[in-house]
Amino acid sequence: MEAQSGGKFAIGNMPMESNGTEFPAAGEPLSRAARRSMATDWRSRAASSVRAPTVALSASFLIVGFAVIVSGFSRQVLMPGGLTLSTAILWVGLVVATMIMFRQSRRPGLFAFQPTDAVFGLAVGLGLRLTQGLLSNSKELPFPTSDTGQILAGDYTASLWLGLGGLVGASIEELFFRAVVLVWIYQALRRRRGAWLAGSVAATVSALSFTLLHAIYGVSELDASVQLLIVGILCGLLVLATGRFWGAVIAHATYNMSYVALAVLGSLLA
Repeated sequence: MEAQSGGKFAIGNMPMESNGTEFPAAGEPLSRAARRSMATDWRSRAASSVRAPTVALSASFLIVGFAVIVSGFSRQVLMPGGLTLSTAILWVGLVVATMIMFRQSRRPGLFAFQPTDAVFGLAVGLGLRLTQGLLSNSKELPFPTSDTGQILAGDYTASLWLGLGGLVGASIEELFFRAVVLVWIYQALRRRRGAWLAGSVAATVSALSFTLLHAIYGVSELDASVQLLIVGILCGLLVLATGRFWGAVIAHATYNMSYVALAVLGSLLA
């Protein structure tokens, strides 16, 4: 038996995971343990052999790119009503791209839910908001208020819609950037490069693309971009660590909704 990198061992020419699951060479049938791993965990080496084709990913990114262009155009031309329309166009593009990818590959276990997902998600989301406050040096500034917050303080309907927007936006963005981009990159690299490198690249690329999308929509300040990058990386690490999607959604939604809550509270106290 020879030790190999990435938590694998080799018996003869057959690679083996550290939990004892054997994976045959290309072209050979999968063992029962490998098939079971493939059916329950998208992160497994066996499951990584069944991923969406590159053409599906290319089509998805083309759709998202087109949605970004049309969304940006409507936002500039149709103001003030263009903001809502541009957001809807972008969300539709992300959802369509996600559906294309989901039809092409399986992600076993990704959408399972455990109570710990809520605990981890809330903790990470609140920690991200605290980090945002530290990065923006908020302790030396008065309690935040905003025109949006002042409006929301007297308009509970607007508060509800903005809150729902933060929840829906978080869900759609996590579906595309984590359930599609991160999972595809991880599975593409997992078999040949190992879990650690695949996870590192997948988390970084999904977070960078997430940050870039927000930069296109006007988030150009360095501290705001750093905050979004941290959000993307931590949400990606949650998905990789648990193998499940919901912790990232809860973390992202908590981060979004806490901003709305702080804006309303700041306006009420002003």
